Amino acid sequence: GIFSADYTRMMNHPSGKTYYAFRHGNVCFLALDGGNDHADDADGIYRNTEMIAEERKWLEKVVKSELFRTASFRIALLHMPPYNDEYDSSAGMSLLGGLFKKDPLHLLISGHVHHYFRMNPFSGECTTKNKMAQMKNTPVLPFTVVANDTPTVLLVKASPDSLKIRVVKADGNPVDEFTILP
Repeated sequence: GIFSADYTRMMNHPSGKTYYAFRHGNVCFLALDGGNDHADDADGIYRNTEMIAEERKWLEKVVKSELFRTASFRIALLHMPPYNDEYDSSAGMSLLGGLFKKDPLHLLISGHVHHYFRMNPFSGECTTKNKMAQMKNTPVLPFTVVANDTPTVLLVKASPDSLKIRVVKADGNPVDEFTILP
């Protein structure tokens, strides 16, 4: 978007990259960068392909690392959810596709669409009361995908044997609740 140039100034990381991994207890987090929601253009305003290819190589190493492999749960954070066959979804798929066969990703938390939904693993089935019209040709992924809405908050409680996720509105009213097992 129009503020993307300020991202690294406001959200800098010691690596100098816009993606990184960290561990909190028994959970490994992957903070990922799927670029912006436009394909590369001739003017060089949108440049995603090279960055995503570089990030994919980094991610291939991370999923083989002890940091990732020994975690009880693995959560990725990615701005644009893979929810259809448009460019914004396919960018994330080019980053994530096929990497989590040995040690699974459990949850992908996204935003971007300003509409809450949850996609169930291994089915592509969307669990939301008001399905978005753009949700067509949803990918079948081996992990749960959540797209958070602007007025909702995800509360994740990790224990050694489960991730309990509650989604609530700013006023505290519940939107969704589910559990992920290892």
